[in-house]
Amino acid sequence: MPPSNPATASVSIVMGTYNGARYVEEQIRSIQAQTYPHWTLWIRDDGSRDGTPALLRTLAAADTRLRIVEDTLGNLGFNNNFHHLLSQSTAGYTLFADQDDVWHTQKIEKTLNAMLAQEREHPGAPVLVHCDAIVADSDLRPIQPFFVARRAVHRGLATALFANPTQGATMMVNGPLRELIARARPTVHYDYQAALIAEATGYRCFLKESLLHYRQHAANALGALSRKTADDAAATPSVGMVSDTFQLGLTYEPQLKATLESVRDCWHPGVDALLARHARYVYHSPSLFNLLWALKTRYTFFRRRDHLDALLFAVGLLRGRPTVPH
Repeated sequence: MPPSNPATASVSIVMGTYNGARYVEEQIRSIQAQTYPHWTLWIRDDGSRDGTPALLRTLAAADTRLRIVEDTLGNLGFNNNFHHLLSQSTAGYTLFADQDDVWHTQKIEKTLNAMLAQEREHPGAPVLVHCDAIVADSDLRPIQPFFVARRAVHRGLATALFANPTQGATMMVNGPLRELIARARPTVHYDYQAALIAEATGYRCFLKESLLHYRQHAANALGALSRKTADDAAATPSVGMVSDTFQLGLTYEPQLKATLESVRDCWHPGVDALLARHARYVYHSPSLFNLLWALKTRYTFFRRRDHLDALLFAVGLLRGRPTVPH
């Protein structure tokens, strides 16, 4: 059973670093300033060529809650680095941290409280809890108040098949979900993997509050879309073709399937049928049936424009990836 009081909960934080000397200390200080103090921060540097490793050793020497992961695996890339770090955690709850963000002081406390509430409602189930983030510039000046926003509001696996509803730096996973994620290295971004598995086997809970500053700078591994790009912009790459972001969702279908196959034995009832119907939509022959499917499944998209593209694609008025045997 989950602890009835957050003060008794075992919490790990995993952080991958790479050439992060400029910002990582500020991020670690924000974690040390949390209102919930009972955590361990596991850090693995992925082959930095700046002063990051030395700085981390200095910070860890002053705080026993900081643990440096040493190994001979070399550069794994940010995706596999986080997946490897997750295997180091044996805590009941694990959070993910980017090296260059800044957490608000109640981030752990509020996320953990939401997690415990979910576990009381769904005992023993895999659970993911995540929040939103303030998108900020390199000096932490706010650019926009939310990042995932409307993409994260609706629940269910269908809502994650065309758009990742999570941001890795905002996530907490419980032990049952951590064990499922660890079964296979991600074929999609690690946060998308976590969201897909949570929706297919357990539960995802979104806190509609920004609990960190998501710093944007030239060295980001991944960056935030601007408000214009996310909501309004950009026509299709050529006449008669679906937009680039919707095309990405079509192209990802095999990777999403591979991600979910690793946890097939734990699927909610109906996941098999949902994925089979989704594949028929992606590799479709235009039809009214596909249009009705697109309207009723509550697919979520990166941009408002992509919803229209999905409907036009369903009846063959826009072209996407070629139809192939499936």
